[in-house]
Amino acid sequence: TQPQHGPWQTRMRKISNHGSLRVAKVAYPLGLCVGVFIYVAYIKWHRATATQAFFSITRAAPGARWGQQAHSPLGTAADGHEVFYGIMFDAGSTGTRVHVFQFTRPPRETPTLTHETFKALKPGLSAYADDVEKVKEVFKASPFLVGDDCVSIMNGTDEGVSAWITINFLTGSLKTPGGSSVGMLDLGGGSTQIA
Repeated sequence: TQPQHGPWQTRMRKISNHGSLRVAKVAYPLGLCVGVFIYVAYIKWHRATATQAFFSITRAAPGARWGQQAHSPLGTAADGHEVFYGIMFDAGSTGTRVHVFQFTRPPRETPTLTHETFKALKPGLSAYADDVEKVKEVFKASPFLVGDDCVSIMNGTDEGVSAWITINFLTGSLKTPGGSSVGMLDLGGGSTQIA
């Protein structure tokens, strides 16, 4: 027999579809904002560390000849290999994942991955879909200074434009006027975006 779909079942289906749409409208823009915020905080920290490293390189120990160093500068291993890190945040609707990669590079050679640290946190951004006010509480409890109007929900069109600009900036496609551009497919846990 065919299942009967009355007005009650149709209404419940519409409500459940609306709830998943609300999750997407909150999760992706919030994830983007959190990622940008963390990236900016990292850049500020890294710039201070790089400045400190520069001054440690340029200062020589008393009695050292020009060009000699009494210690290895920040970012250099004892064997002379350059050490640097890459951090990737994946703030999605089902959870937030953080990867910290450590690389070493001998002089004039290709970097190699020497260590990876992974941390996953649950629930994801979808946990805040039904109560958007909880997001404000999370920011107020964080050690970062976040104003009331600093975080907002980005609509899908703006998200697509931002993704297109980002991928074409990172690939260098925006440097040449009239040059070719690239597209992007973002396959997430709960959705897919094409830019």
